[in-house]
Amino acid sequence: MAEENTRNRAQANNEVSTPSTFASKYESTRLPLTSALQRPTVYATGDLFRLNGSSTEEVEDKDGNVAPRAVYNVQALNSQHLALGTNLTFKIKGQKSVLSEEDNLALLEGKTIPVVAFDNIRLWQVGANEGLTADGMRVLSISPAQAISNRPQGLIFKEG
Repeated sequence: MAEENTRNRAQANNEVSTPSTFASKYESTRLPLTSALQRPTVYATGDLFRLNGSSTEEVEDKDGNVAPRAVYNVQALNSQHLALGTNLTFKIKGQKSVLSEEDNLALLEGKTIPVVAFDNIRLWQVGANEGLTADGMRVLSISPAQAISNRPQGLIFKEG
């Protein structure tokens, strides 16, 4: 009934009315990604990240099979909802980390500052815990300063 009244009022004023499916914003300190997630995950996290390090975990599935899982520690560079430099961890099932021990050491020493993008970012939440998964990770040929100035697009096209 209220939606119909709003639509009738908008038509009378020659306005276009579009119902919104997004709830009002609620900020939680315990679940910052979940509370910022009023749109697809990429709008909460941004789509460009500074890579700080990576590792490979061995995880056992419900059938007892062991599979690798790449773990990437990053900082958000262009999120509209999270503070610049917010630390995030992405996990990619079935893949090993693309970084070697030498690459991780170069990151730690500040010799390289790669900007990365993740394919198909998803958020999971169980109780008071949340995490991020993706289908893949790509190193981009842009600087952190360029990444900070870009608004999240929701899709970064693969280079080449």
